[in-house]
Amino acid sequence: MKHFIHIGFPKNFSTSLQTQYFSKHPQVLHLGSGIGTKNYGCLTDEIELLLEVFLKTANTYVYEKNKAHLKECLSETIKNNINTNHRAVTMSSEHLSFSYTNDCLDLETKMERLRYFFDGQVEFIVIIRNQLDLLKSNWKEYVRTGFPGDFNYFINSAFKYQHNNFYHDFNYLRTLHVLKNSFPEAKVWFLPFEKFRQNGKLTKSNGIPVLIQTLDSILGLDNNPLSFENRNKAIPDSSLEHLMKLNKVAKHDVSNTLLESAELHRLEKWFNKALVLGLTEEEIFRDVKIKRESIARSLKFKSPTTQLFKCDSKVQERVLTYYTECNRKFSAEAKIELPQAYDLLAAAH
Repeated sequence: MKHFIHIGFPKNFSTSLQTQYFSKHPQVLHLGSGIGTKNYGCLTDEIELLLEVFLKTANTYVYEKNKAHLKECLSETIKNNINTNHRAVTMSSEHLSFSYTNDCLDLETKMERLRYFFDGQVEFIVIIRNQLDLLKSNWKEYVRTGFPGDFNYFINSAFKYQHNNFYHDFNYLRTLHVLKNSFPEAKVWFLPFEKFRQNGKLTKSNGIPVLIQTLDSILGLDNNPLSFENRNKAIPDSSLEHLMKLNKVAKHDVSNTLLESAELHRLEKWFNKALVLGLTEEEIFRDVKIKRESIARSLKFKSPTTQLFKCDSKVQERVLTYYTECNRKFSAEAKIELPQAYDLLAAAH
């Protein structure tokens, strides 16, 4: 039976796919994320630890101590849960494709670790998006999770500190090369976001989202009338300015100190299962509470949005030039025709 790993990218249907497609289709054995009541929930605690710690931030020492046990747990979970109705085994995490925070593992390390756990026998699903829209959408998500800076600060920081952040993760040519180096025999499905959503709405054929039809075909599944809605809606642009102000005072997640971590709640199994700290729900979900309170307050305010994505023209030019050239090379090497939006320089002018 084929194993598929969906690695993102972020803000490209990931949460909806995890919670409404992979985890709900009766012909799929989905390992996580997106199982149960939590967006990051997995089939077992060990798989949640695998995705949220050992394939995300764990240093080599901690990883080496635990990898054999985790691989055994993964194999046993698949063996004990597979049935005759299943046609595919899936795993999904957008964090596999990029570094959400600067303490995350680089892409090369993540893929080498994945190869160990799956013995190289997987196919990859990668939903890409023109990088300017991807940067804008991710900046809004960062503000949602505590980032206090405007888009100009975000872009400048991404460019200046590209040696240890997500900047080169959005180079799809690099993604292709890393996947092929770690999994030489693997099929990699690159799917442009723009083909599946236009003018803010899902593209459909015969009433079914084209994205779902495409994934059914890739995974070898029968069409199933599953609900597919946006479960992780972005903050309205008009509320972002006030939310940034609140983030400077009510700090959480990405505005935590360097000695802490963002999205502490996703480390629940690490804190209480691996380290047996016995943290309470209130302690684990501290940042979630602050985030929700700040978002609720920000939604009461409306600010002009005309200057929301204004940034330093020289830095923007260098960023767009870099990604445009990467896209041209990627398109040629992967033999994929990309939408016009991936010529970022032409689109910007």
